Amino acid sequence: MTDKEVMQMALDIIKKSRSGYGDDYHSEKEIKVIKALQAALAQPELEPVAYLCENAVGHKYFRWKKPQSIFKPIPLYTTPPQREWVGLTDADLIELIAFTHMSIEDARSVEAKLKEKNGY
Repeated sequence: MTDKEVMQMALDIIKKSRSGYGDDYHSEKEIKVIKALQAALAQPELEPVAYLCENAVGHKYFRWKKPQSIFKPIPLYTTPPQREWVGLTDADLIELIAFTHMSIEDARSVEAKLKEKNGY
């Protein structure tokens, strides 16, 4: 059973627990869980980039295409690094203002634009 199937089952159970009363009767905690599960289920399924296989002798090797299950394939995935946005500190802002002679508002707008361009 995949993670998505388990999440869907949990979502169905939570929704059915108050099905006779409507959505207004879910607690705040239940609503948060429902929203989190729906967001996780909306994420696209990752595709493996390669497979780690093992032959009959026990030698391991990589394949790009999915082999038959006889080779005991282990899917290998890659994801972009997940980083948290780190804004400019007050010291960074002072240095930026001193170096460029821009106003604090301009420095903050530059920071906001960088945050937007980096997907935060």
